[in-house]
Amino acid sequence: MSTTSPSRRRPTTSLPLCAPGDVLLIEGSSRISTAIKYLTQSTWSHAALYVGDALTGRAPSGHCFVEADVVAGVRNVGIEAFAGLHSRICRPSGLTDEDCRRVVAYAVERIGHQSNHLFHTELDEKFAPRRWVDPR
Repeated sequence: MSTTSPSRRRPTTSLPLCAPGDVLLIEGSSRISTAIKYLTQSTWSHAALYVGDALTGRAPSGHCFVEADVVAGVRNVGIEAFAGLHSRICRPSGLTDEDCRRVVAYAVERIGHQSNHLFHTELDEKFAPRRWVDPR
């Protein structure tokens, strides 16, 4: 077991492999991450969207991800935010380059907003009572 503090760990970067529109899945270790993993029955508790250089001039150098944080809201972060955490890069299939540009633009526009509607929608769909339709 490493005794290096999280702030001193160097990120193992796979950024050369990332393309705008890719999603970085993260296995967090906080209490909320543990709850999310339990409720969703998933290894992953968090996701961030790789936006490449879309934040150039708008964010600190090296910030190339947009994420939605429960407390901070939608924000931009660099790869160092995920240093030492188990992660996986997922590339969307079936999206054109234009589709990816639109997704990235939308995510960048959401920076500063406090609510994460997708998170709440997913939880609502998973745990809200289902309505059954009579087949007759």
